[in-house]
Amino acid sequence: MAPEAEQEILHWRCQLGAGPAVIATIVDRPCSTVGKVLKRAGCSRLPRPQRDRRVRYERERPGELLHVDTKKLGRFWEVGKRIRGDAINRSRKAGWQYLHVAIDDHSRLAYCEILRSERKDECAAFLRRACAWYREQGIVIERVLSDNAKAYHSHRWRDACAELGTERRYTRPYSPWTNGCECQRRFRLGPSPGSCRCCWSVTRPNGWLALMPLL
Repeated sequence: MAPEAEQEILHWRCQLGAGPAVIATIVDRPCSTVGKVLKRAGCSRLPRPQRDRRVRYERERPGELLHVDTKKLGRFWEVGKRIRGDAINRSRKAGWQYLHVAIDDHSRLAYCEILRSERKDECAAFLRRACAWYREQGIVIERVLSDNAKAYHSHRWRDACAELGTERRYTRPYSPWTNGCECQRRFRLGPSPGSCRCCWSVTRPNGWLALMPLL
């Protein structure tokens, strides 16, 4: 291929940032030919977009910020076919259950409940119970940080925050690391030795779980 033709392909690559299929239509060349030219020039892959710098922080006192989120969990009644290897489904129509997590930003004191859904009523009721439990521990919640799920933008959630005197905060869209405190605990819920102790209570129908760091 003539150098002028290759330069034209690279020109459209820089101008449009398009792939071989689009550029091939513009320069009237086969898509495979355009792909080979881009590969030889070292620009077959576009550079990754620049992200905002991640700023790590920790609140100065307990209760200043509470992280909340949910995790969808599959429900089962007994060990299934993956463990027993017999291809028998023993938990038919077991459905799903939802782990609601609240973590204090400063103390890392966590409160969790397994509930039937992640709808606005369940989320608002969970926040009330979580704040009441934190008050028993001597912590007054000032702000609550959540993602942008519909339940956290509902009137029930707004009314619950107003009733508790808690300010609402939301993470930036497509930036899950801003709620990383909750995400780390959610995926490592089992307490590691020496890091926290686990208290389980069945006083409520679905039970609740408190993870308390060891001092």
